[in-house]
Amino acid sequence: MVRLQQSYSPHSGVLPERAAHFAVGYAVECRDGRGDSRERERDHNTGGPSLFQPGDRIVDEYSKEEFHVDQFLGKGGFAECFAVRSNRFRGQFALKVVEKAKLKDPSYSKMHREINLHRSVSHPNIVRLRGSFQDRHYFFLIMELCQERTLLSLINQSKRGYLSEYESKGYMVGILSAVRYLLDRNILHRDLKPGNILIGTDGHVKLADFGLAILKQDLNPMSVSGTPNYLAPEILMKRGHSECSEVWSLGCMLYCMLIGRPPFESESLDETYARIQAGQYSYPPWSKISDEARDLINACLIHTANFRPTVKEIQDDPWIKMNHPIPENALLRAKSMKDLTKQDANGNVISGRQPHRPKSTLDLASAGAVLNKSARKSIVSTHDSGFGSDPDMSRRPALAAAVNGYLNDIGALLGGACDFALEPCPLPPVFVSKWVDYTNRRGFGCQFSDGSVSVKFNEGLCLSWPANSSTIIYAQTPFSSPHAVHPAFLQNSGLTRTHIEVARQYREYMERELADTDLLMSQASRSAAMSTSHSPPYLVFTHLGSECLIMVFSDGTVQPRRLTICGTPGAEYGV
Repeated sequence: MVRLQQSYSPHSGVLPERAAHFAVGYAVECRDGRGDSRERERDHNTGGPSLFQPGDRIVDEYSKEEFHVDQFLGKGGFAECFAVRSNRFRGQFALKVVEKAKLKDPSYSKMHREINLHRSVSHPNIVRLRGSFQDRHYFFLIMELCQERTLLSLINQSKRGYLSEYESKGYMVGILSAVRYLLDRNILHRDLKPGNILIGTDGHVKLADFGLAILKQDLNPMSVSGTPNYLAPEILMKRGHSECSEVWSLGCMLYCMLIGRPPFESESLDETYARIQAGQYSYPPWSKISDEARDLINACLIHTANFRPTVKEIQDDPWIKMNHPIPENALLRAKSMKDLTKQDANGNVISGRQPHRPKSTLDLASAGAVLNKSARKSIVSTHDSGFGSDPDMSRRPALAAAVNGYLNDIGALLGGACDFALEPCPLPPVFVSKWVDYTNRRGFGCQFSDGSVSVKFNEGLCLSWPANSSTIIYAQTPFSSPHAVHPAFLQNSGLTRTHIEVARQYREYMERELADTDLLMSQASRSAAMSTSHSPPYLVFTHLGSECLIMVFSDGTVQPRRLTICGTPGAEYGV
């Protein structure tokens, strides 16, 4: 490998301790295709196999620095991103990998431009490029990681389907600061959108993806660069990019935060471009945003470019001046990663307005013990469970069929419309006694009555850590074949030390903060005494509503809140 620049200076310091989620944004440059213009957060587990797998080692042959792949984070049109660790520095960070074969320019001038521009900037609200290198097939960009997710995913996962003005102001302040910093250095980002804004645990935003960034003096006025929903009309008319077009994109972003979708979104590129050129957008009747917010959006989306405010003028706008810091619990109000697609377990569309979700065993217990009939029916209906979307479902068809049957029958049971028999039976050897929902960070965890722990991570990996055992059972996806591994031999497995550390922290938290129910634990002791041996299952699916939680496990067991169901769907059930 030939290194483009020194990966790290001996005096560059220690890499940040906090791991992060880095998403590679999707953009177009000189795109003439036709298709769906609606922007969505891409599923990083789709689109074919990734370039590298967890456990792989990437070496910069020039500096001899080694990067160990922990996790596949996301992909865009030309690049994939991985969470990696260096053999020289502490902490986890992002490695963006760009395939040379997908770059049309044989001199890779645009790739060098991205690296040089990104390397030249340093700002608290811009993702830091720490180094880069290349080999015959790839460019590698080493970047800092942000703890949480993109602004787009935060909008999609919010309880209402959009953000409050309180939150949006806080994010806009950081975004404006980053954009003004770039403009002061004659740099145009040219792809400002929620998908390119990363958010850390402290709520601070960081602008990412310099793939389309350019110096003003290098501009080609005929180029059309950016993402369709955020392109200014003068760009479509081949009049070139400018600060005015950046302001247009900022207006689209603010609208998206407050309404939940871009202002010119449509089913096709042709229609989107027509709406942009006509300045055709409106506010939905349910929108309650203030007049000051509307005035700012409308000013940014003025069709005549020179009539729009400058970035500095936006920073001085009355709506921005009323800004307050983002509350620390803003991220905790986001919905589970499972709700990103706005569907429930059955594939049914979920309303944008959702009730408060419990976060742990204690929260659910305090929510009340009785559900009204309409709420019960909304938890799980008698439609398809939606598990067919799992690419590994065919590997374990029996479990998939069991899950479908259980969910359908639980819906009937909770709705008071069941026509099958329920008979009391002894509890299984182990059942869930505690749980905690941290899907806004890493995943959902639960503890069994025997002390074993199971975690289902957001990226799909599931694990079970038996009590008093160092061997861990894991599966890469809920329906893939399980494997057993010892923590000392992780090199060729899909399990990482990060997964183990998260599971350990979940166990410690539940043991320290959450109490067992005496009655259940006394029953568990009797069940365990009657059982000769057992292997705790791992969690494959959860559905968490405002007052009810359903957990499905790899052995076919289902536990809805305090009800443990055993048996075979279609036969008699034991409760």
